[in-house]
Amino acid sequence: MGTENAVSAVTKILQFNGSQVNMDQILPMWFSWLPVTEDVDEAPFVYGFLADLVEGNNPHILGANNSNLPRVVAVIAEALAVDVLPPDHAARQRIVSIVKQVQGNAGVFEACVAGLSEPQKLAIQEILST
Repeated sequence: MGTENAVSAVTKILQFNGSQVNMDQILPMWFSWLPVTEDVDEAPFVYGFLADLVEGNNPHILGANNSNLPRVVAVIAEALAVDVLPPDHAARQRIVSIVKQVQGNAGVFEACVAGLSEPQKLAIQEILST
């Protein structure tokens, strides 16, 4: 939990004071610390920022030619599998929307889902059926 609090603190620094830090260095490190799975108070900030980065096509998060997309989907799937975000929270709705966008490209989506655990796959199936 303490670690997740630290991740959230870094998230807020990046989100609100990004011009003060070397994003090229910090963002890949931040991304490697995800998923946040236990801290329900901080998870909305972390996943909201992840959604900002993905929606903004951030190259540090998506990777060259979207090569990090499977990792993005895995992080989202884990957050959904453990229910760390409230069902009606805007951050949850945004990450669900990202998964639905990825689903629009069947080949990419299958590649992303292939590496997921069974609980993660179940969580993805659940959001796609609603």
